[in-house]
Amino acid sequence: MKFDDSVDLVDLIEFASKWAQLGNAIQEQVLSIIDDTSTDAVNINAFGTARKALKGFHSDLDAAFDEWQKNYDAREEAVEEE
Repeated sequence: MKFDDSVDLVDLIEFASKWAQLGNAIQEQVLSIIDDTSTDAVNINAFGTARKALKGFHSDLDAAFDEWQKNYDAREEAVEEE
């Protein structure tokens, strides 16, 4: 992967640092979110930690977080209605 010069180096380093601090387990959860995996495959606590740490770094990542949250909320509503 190559980044063009429009990526601010400080932002890139900050993202890398926050990504590393998440640890392998939460990183895997984020990759599941990006890969559009079922909400069942992602732990809600890991999701919250990742979203808090990484929100605002990239619009596609933010959109993936928003979509996952929307699907999770819909699933929870369906369970409550049963």
